[in-house]
Amino acid sequence: MSNYSRIDKRLGLRTVFRLITIFLLMLVITASSALAAVEITPAEVILNVDYGDLKDEDQTVIRRTFDIPVRNTETMAVVVSASITGLPSRYNAPTINTATIQPGETRMITVAIDIPQQQSSGRRQIGVIEVKNANTNALYDTALLIQDTKKMLAIDEISVEYEDLDGETERETFNGEDPKLGLDESIRPGSPVTISFKDIENLFDHDYDEDSSDIEDITLTIEADDEDLFKGNFEEEYDLGALGAEDSQDFEVSFIVDEEADEGAYVLTIELVGEDGEGAKHAFKTELTLELDRNKDDIRITKWEILPENPTSCDKKVIFNTEIKNVGTRSQNDVSIQLYSPSLEILQNIPDLKLNRFSKDDHSYSRSFSIDFSSKEIAAGRHDVEFNVFLDGDQVDHQRKTLAVGDCPKDQTNVPASEEQKKSGEELESEDKLETSAGRAAEDAKARRIEADKTTISSSKIVSIVEDPYTNEDVLLSLIIISLILLLAVIAIFTVIIIKTKSEVPKK
Repeated sequence: MSNYSRIDKRLGLRTVFRLITIFLLMLVITASSALAAVEITPAEVILNVDYGDLKDEDQTVIRRTFDIPVRNTETMAVVVSASITGLPSRYNAPTINTATIQPGETRMITVAIDIPQQQSSGRRQIGVIEVKNANTNALYDTALLIQDTKKMLAIDEISVEYEDLDGETERETFNGEDPKLGLDESIRPGSPVTISFKDIENLFDHDYDEDSSDIEDITLTIEADDEDLFKGNFEEEYDLGALGAEDSQDFEVSFIVDEEADEGAYVLTIELVGEDGEGAKHAFKTELTLELDRNKDDIRITKWEILPENPTSCDKKVIFNTEIKNVGTRSQNDVSIQLYSPSLEILQNIPDLKLNRFSKDDHSYSRSFSIDFSSKEIAAGRHDVEFNVFLDGDQVDHQRKTLAVGDCPKDQTNVPASEEQKKSGEELESEDKLETSAGRAAEDAKARRIEADKTTISSSKIVSIVEDPYTNEDVLLSLIIISLILLLAVIAIFTVIIIKTKSEVPKK
């Protein structure tokens, strides 16, 4: 055989192989085109489930039917079937429906499914929907089946009570379903905030099985993106116990905004979670945004305590510890404080205090007042004590405590002060010694001048100073000392006279 014949033969074989390959590729492409021509319109099918539909004690599943939209883009009619695969245990899709779909037509294929109480609230994939050729069982298309389970633990209403920049109390109410909450006004530092949750409810039907419908281990969590918002330690998690079907309860959480917190937005993430009798969790989550702002002029009481808390009328000393802060954005040069109780015969004023603005050092002032009860013959009972703050003569903050003074036991009239009182007195004396700087001395001197003149630092509130700076023992001691000094002076005068007289007598 010639070389040309061999070459022609090889070329012929190659051509045949190429033709066969092209033919097979065309078959695959045609088959793929035919299969892809029938499709499920959405990529996901959402199945809404409400366990509130479980209304009988013996009921174990909810029968749901839903439609699957299937489109035929082929040039010929097709017969298709729809089914669900990959379902969790206890789920059941009892029938497989078929439908004939004409070219260019979209048909709804109805599928039934039995759903047990098994999934937690929210969206979760529970299976895969398959559409096949009903005759050849060839797969056309798939889509995800998503169960969207309604939460069975709900909050009807959330309200927030707070103080705006003017110190006015505001209250705003929100729907319990709102995913984000925001206040209309800014809150001011050092003010209280109360979040109330009304009708936290178990939505299961009361006729449904009790063991399955109870929601237990209900927990409320409030977490801030910045814990500097809170004054002191804030409890983030609260145990609300359990709720039976259709039962509800109210709950509220309060905290104080730290006067040292920075201005700006703070986000509180609020989450309510409980577990039903079948182990499924039901959760609600929302976000509350608080906007913190400051006024130019804002002097606030930040400490106000009495030691001991329950004194008796024979206690030697009662200590009133106080502190104020300038939480405003402007320095202040005319701040005054006042401790006042008419029934306890207390009226003490500290005028002309200077406090730097919040962002600087020395924007606070602390003071302890020591009151000798034993010298005042205080009657046992309840006595109101006020601590007032004035700025430029106007009252800007005020707190009142009711002090319960007990009877002085007869056998304890002369009992020495307790260790706690001694300690408080020693601390106060130590503090007083430390406060002998030029600035404090000047303030105290001015306060004493005001007491002497019985002037006022507020026309509406402060009338005069009636402070008793000395006890009966102090007065007695002073009189004794003065008498001794006078006696010594008289002796000295007589001595001088005698010596002088002797010196003038002429010597013999």
